[in-house]
Amino acid sequence: MSGVQNIKKQLGVVIKGLPIIVLCLVLALLFAAKIILYTNTTYQSIAKVKLDDSKYGFSSTTMYENFDVFSSENYIETEAELLNSPLLIGMALDSLDFDVSVYRVGSIKSTLLYENSPINIVYNFASPAIYKEGIYINVNENTITLTVGEEGNSVDYQSEFGKAFNINGDSITVFKKELKNKNIVTNGKYKLKFYNREDLIKDINSRLDVKAVSKEISILRVVYTDESSVRAAKFTNRLCKVYVEDYIRNKAAAANTSVNFIQNQLANVKQKLKRSEIDLKRFKEDNDVVNTLQETETGLREISKLKIQLINLTINQESVNELEAYIAKGDFFDQTAMSFGFGDLLMTELVKKMQILIGERKDLLVLYTEDNEKVVAHQEKINEIKRYIKEAIKSNKKEIATKIKEAEAALQLAEVQFKHFPEREKNLTILEREFKLQENSYNFLSEKLIESSISASVETAFHRIIQKAVVEERAVSPNKTLITFVFGLLGLIVGIIVVYFRAAIVKKIVDKIDLEKTSLTPISSIVRRRKESLILNEFLTVGKGLTLKEFLAPKEKNVVSIVSAVEGEGKTFVAKNLGKAFVEMGYSVAILDLDLENPALHNAIKEFKYISDISAEMSVEKGLTLFSSLNKDNSFLNNNQEVCAKIALLKAKFDFVIIDGGSIQESITAIELMKESDLSLFVARANYTYFKYALMPDILKEEYGVNNIHFLLNDISSSINYTGYFSNYNLSIKHLYYRLKNYYNA
Repeated sequence: MSGVQNIKKQLGVVIKGLPIIVLCLVLALLFAAKIILYTNTTYQSIAKVKLDDSKYGFSSTTMYENFDVFSSENYIETEAELLNSPLLIGMALDSLDFDVSVYRVGSIKSTLLYENSPINIVYNFASPAIYKEGIYINVNENTITLTVGEEGNSVDYQSEFGKAFNINGDSITVFKKELKNKNIVTNGKYKLKFYNREDLIKDINSRLDVKAVSKEISILRVVYTDESSVRAAKFTNRLCKVYVEDYIRNKAAAANTSVNFIQNQLANVKQKLKRSEIDLKRFKEDNDVVNTLQETETGLREISKLKIQLINLTINQESVNELEAYIAKGDFFDQTAMSFGFGDLLMTELVKKMQILIGERKDLLVLYTEDNEKVVAHQEKINEIKRYIKEAIKSNKKEIATKIKEAEAALQLAEVQFKHFPEREKNLTILEREFKLQENSYNFLSEKLIESSISASVETAFHRIIQKAVVEERAVSPNKTLITFVFGLLGLIVGIIVVYFRAAIVKKIVDKIDLEKTSLTPISSIVRRRKESLILNEFLTVGKGLTLKEFLAPKEKNVVSIVSAVEGEGKTFVAKNLGKAFVEMGYSVAILDLDLENPALHNAIKEFKYISDISAEMSVEKGLTLFSSLNKDNSFLNNNQEVCAKIALLKAKFDFVIIDGGSIQESITAIELMKESDLSLFVARANYTYFKYALMPDILKEEYGVNNIHFLLNDISSSINYTGYFSNYNLSIKHLYYRLKNYYNA
């Protein structure tokens, strides 16, 4: 069999099994619909926060470049961890009512109610164990039954709306809520789920995802998933808002610390400037000094520069001392901002990292003791960072002290040059130098004070919420499209597997090739499935084929017996229409109905001339005559010589005698008739006859000596031509429609 023929045959199996495939597909889609219906839906809310970029953002301008002490190009991941931290999650939850969840309990699933909950819960728990208990409420009109514990180990309490349930010192009060939607029914069973703060933070943290959109872009993407779309949007927006507010608060705290430090320094410099101004004025008045010498200007600039450097070093030294006190104090665990001002970003990141580690250690202490190896490891990391910070502080103090000594030595060296000037000019220069030094210091500190004051007073964040979370109407889970597609595909696959498995288990003859592979008996004729108007043409082809292949000799008297293995193969149909075909070809035909199990041949061909007695006087004309032994005693069939005599009588009168001999499985008489016939046509019906029955002609030849037997393949697909193989037809839609219609006998 060629590849094309094999493909067409396999497609025929699929087409025949289309009802099974469609049934499997429908069942799979119904199952998918049930899964979608009974799976809890989850919604996802997304918000985006743009972080300030110290290189390209608002704070990069001259006006704002010194306001944001936390700006850094490499802190995007740090800010993402901060947004995902328990600290900010807890701050966001302070203004949200997520501590208790109300579920309506159904027969299969429980649905979270939030804004649509018809009841409101107020509770006061003294015992932490109550949080882990299963608590259910059954509302029936104004009567409320509260059940604590799971089925089989539960305790029931009775109360009403507005009256508290007292559960071993813990209280729960149920209030009826007025809803806009009046169609929501209050009666029913509800499940209450209470969270303590730590468990609620962990639960939300497990469903919160904060990531950078890209390493090159300073934008954070905040994604939160919840069973309620309203809760998801509320929490996402609140978390982003808390993040910006915390950013402003910490920035203002740092700026206020700088303002206090500068104000103290400014007061000291102001007093020194006033004294220098008085001394300079008095000296000029006493010595009639109008102007300083030109040659002293260069030395004065150098001394002024060294003085300013010395003051900056002194300020940095004070900042390092304040940082050391900050670390020693140890109150950086919560929200105390850093107050050092010498701008060491490494110190900033180390302190922030230590804050994160301390927070993680607190989380671990909820689950483990202080002796646990995870807690000890986190404490070791914290101590390691503290030791590093302390060593860095010592190193900075030593370095600043060394620079101060060097600046003082350089200053002394610069002042030596004025010893060679006249005493008057030297003293004047010293006084002017001191005045300018204090004046420059005062101006410098005044500018810094203004900048820090603006930064502390302006509640503006350079971080921006560029996308707010919205209440999503479409759930992210279950994915209806994906589930429907997967189950639909599985349904098709299972349907095809069932069809092929059924075809493999229940092996039936489909075409001529199956008969050729199963039996050695030749196939003389093919009868295709046709419309009523084309059946005669189909049998004309069969009749002409029998005569052309010389299975029958038209010039002689021929006896043809039609038999099958079982009933339903189409013997009567073949006998009737083969007789019509021979009549159409110009021969006289007699049909002898000897099928004892099928008394319906004469009813199927009422238009024929009917004679019930074979031995009666016959006036034979060119045409078809039906003889039947079923309306009288059938005992003559038991006498083989009498049967042969009657067949010989018909043979003498007609060109063809066609005997409907019955089925081999029901009667052995059919075998006797086959031996008395010139040609025996063994009818096999496509998609009806089992493979095991196709071996019967070979058995008849071997055991009974019936050598004149041939197959007639009945009811084969119209897609097959008269030779028994598939035709190469155009697969148009209209053509396929008629093929399927004929295939299923539509």
